[in-house]
Amino acid sequence: MEQPFKPITSDLDPLIISAPTIRSGTTLLQRLLCSSSKALIYGELCAQDLEFLLNLYAVKSQQYQTRSHEVTAALETVLAGNANDWIPTLMPDLSGYLESLSRGAFSGMQYCRDYARSIDRPVWGFKHPGWNPATIGLLRTIMPRARFIFIHRELQDCLKSAKAHSKAFGSAFGKTEVELFCRSWAGNRQYMLSLEGDANVLSVQFEKLLSEPEQSLQRLAEFTGVEDIDPNVLKRKVNAWQSSVFTTPVKDGYSAPAELDEFDWQVVNAAQSLARVPAAVC
Repeated sequence: MEQPFKPITSDLDPLIISAPTIRSGTTLLQRLLCSSSKALIYGELCAQDLEFLLNLYAVKSQQYQTRSHEVTAALETVLAGNANDWIPTLMPDLSGYLESLSRGAFSGMQYCRDYARSIDRPVWGFKHPGWNPATIGLLRTIMPRARFIFIHRELQDCLKSAKAHSKAFGSAFGKTEVELFCRSWAGNRQYMLSLEGDANVLSVQFEKLLSEPEQSLQRLAEFTGVEDIDPNVLKRKVNAWQSSVFTTPVKDGYSAPAELDEFDWQVVNAAQSLARVPAAVC
């Protein structure tokens, strides 16, 4: 008799920083928490690896469950002593195999946790801006102990920063990109705000983080358990690479915001309306 497939879950307890879109301040939160001697928040590379492995698991799980009868029949045939057949679908017990794949999906994150603990930084996690509701919902389901910090920034400021960054590095950011950027911000923002009130979710406003630093950092400390955040981190603007390793056109690690044209403002205000927030001022 075939064994039912077990849902994928993990006891990992990361602190996950995200935002409705890029250029929202996730790196600022990452830098603030990493300034503590008790926290280590990894960047997008680790987050992207987790997302890739989870997507791989999801695809393979669906594939193998669809062909479970065929796979099980091949295994039963061989174990019964008949190997003289067409058996390219021969696999071990599917439930155990998929469970092993699920453990593999989390192996990188487990190392991230263990490494942080080994250097006495028990608060650990990663950041990735722009994750959509489906991804956030999946992470909340498979890692019920995870905590989330969502940082929100005014759309026009996110777009100004994104256009400047794109121009500095020679990437196109035309009308189509502007529309996709703003539409994504609106949808992701609505979902993230809908989670307010959950004990495992903290919403942070980028503008208040800068204008009311003491109060904002206190909320951050209470939620994360990290008490020794260095407020001086707020004094430096960093939104691009700047080191001996990278050669970039951005001076001192900061790309000044670009101006928005009439089309940009129309799209921004339309997205603000979708997200049910006051229209931006041109």
